Amino acid sequence: MDYNILDFISTNGTLYDGINPYTGQTNTDYYYFDFKTVGINSHFFNYNGPYQLDISYVVVGGGGGGGNSHFVVTGGYQYSNCGGGGGGANFSQGSYSLLSNSNLNISVGNGGSNVSYDVSQNAFQAGYSSIKFTNLVEVKSLGGFNGGGGGKGDNSSSPRGKGGKEANGVYVGGNYLYDFVSIYKIYIGGGGAGSSANGGDAIYSSYSGGTGGAGNTISFLDGSNMTICSGGKGGDFTGTIPTPLNSEYGGGGLGGGFDSSGTLTDGSDGTQGFVLIYFNKRQINALTNIGNTLINGTCSSTQFITTSDYRIKENVETLDEEDLQNIDKMNPVKYYNGISKTIDYGFIAHEIEEYYKIFVEGGKDEKSFQKINYTQMVPLLTKKIQVLRENNSKLKKELKDICEFV
Repeated sequence: MDYNILDFISTNGTLYDGINPYTGQTNTDYYYFDFKTVGINSHFFNYNGPYQLDISYVVVGGGGGGGNSHFVVTGGYQYSNCGGGGGGANFSQGSYSLLSNSNLNISVGNGGSNVSYDVSQNAFQAGYSSIKFTNLVEVKSLGGFNGGGGGKGDNSSSPRGKGGKEANGVYVGGNYLYDFVSIYKIYIGGGGAGSSANGGDAIYSSYSGGTGGAGNTISFLDGSNMTICSGGKGGDFTGTIPTPLNSEYGGGGLGGGFDSSGTLTDGSDGTQGFVLIYFNKRQINALTNIGNTLINGTCSSTQFITTSDYRIKENVETLDEEDLQNIDKMNPVKYYNGISKTIDYGFIAHEIEEYYKIFVEGGKDEKSFQKINYTQMVPLLTKKIQVLRENNSKLKKELKDICEFV
């Protein structure tokens, strides 16, 4: 029986049929569910299908906000302070197998807001993104740290303007002090840390802000790629106001700069995170049903695999002689199968039922034919062979000892 997998999914995510919403890759084998509304537990994805559904996911936190630029006159000095770049977010990607009645709670992190030089004016920190699975497993990606506001930097004692570092505390982008003239001092912003590298230091010789730390390139199963979670560039003094933007998801905001006329700009907010769940729709016709599947006819495959994970097994015990005592009473037979019209080898179901009821489904002479679970017999037969081999080894040793004695 063919199933439409969408009949078993309820979600408030956006469905993309055959098109990756982040890379534009077209692949008609995949369904993509995109979650971008910011908030804790703002989304859900529930699955209630009759078989296992294997999904892939990408979870990206929000990027940290860039620091604002700031101009101040104090102590006879004029300070033009560029903001530090915001830090890139963390991310996770992987796969998971959903069983029937799986309910996922999904959170999407906000981007951090731009940061004032006055740390008493609390900026919003970047939020985390996550997927909580039914069994309490959680995949969580933290947001990036905000960049330092102009004049504050990363709070390091010396030197200012160092690039942001992963897990560097509250402030990631620093500021570098450069004496332009005796009364005119410039703090140039350091770059925010990315998800795979620290941010760059400010370059005082060219008044350039530090480069944002590199993010990561993630690869989708559809063959496409995208870059995420780069740190924001530090604020500049280069004659023109830079465009405060980092368009990558989970990317840190750009630090605020200023131009030669003294016009200042605020840093940009970090970009928000997202969660993407996607899977190959061709698995919907696979016979991985949770429950019973009846096939009247021949079922062929290159291999048959039975779920045997330790996590589904309780009260595990080793087989003993009591389990094996009735194996010798089993009657293997050769017979003509009236349904398949072939000569087969096997057992008579009601005869097996007399000794091992667990192997047999149904009762003798009921309306439905009795069935035997031959797979269940393998452990018993394996144990019986092991016992016979052990006994055989003992007999060989005893015989050898007798021969040597004689």
